[in-house]
Amino acid sequence: MEKFSKDLIIGIKEIDSQHRAIFNIFNKLHDVIKDPDEEADMEQVFSYLKDYVVSHFSLEEEYMDEYAYPGYDFHKSQHEKFIEELAEKQHDFLMRGESVKTEVLVWLYFWFRKHILSIDKNMGEYFQTHEKKPG
Repeated sequence: MEKFSKDLIIGIKEIDSQHRAIFNIFNKLHDVIKDPDEEADMEQVFSYLKDYVVSHFSLEEEYMDEYAYPGYDFHKSQHEKFIEELAEKQHDFLMRGESVKTEVLVWLYFWFRKHILSIDKNMGEYFQTHEKKPG
């Protein structure tokens, strides 16, 4: 699994730090999936991930609101869509079991990578061009 890389940095220290943490979760989950002797409580993984991601999205939305980011509504709608899809993936896991672990991990990884490289990058660029910006 690919680690957090420079191309994913958007230039907002706290958000970049949280993105790194999210990718660390993906890598730990990947390691558990690769090692059949490791057991992961996927319900616990879903719960932790959802809590962390909701907190992360809230921070982004707080910054966007505070600094009058013009793409706020669309960006927030993407966050809401992700939370809905995560709930669907959790339901799939409950119905289909362990067989969906890899599918969920691949979805998480690519969703976040795409989101950061496009939507979050746009937000970061906006903040970089304004005098008042988040740390």
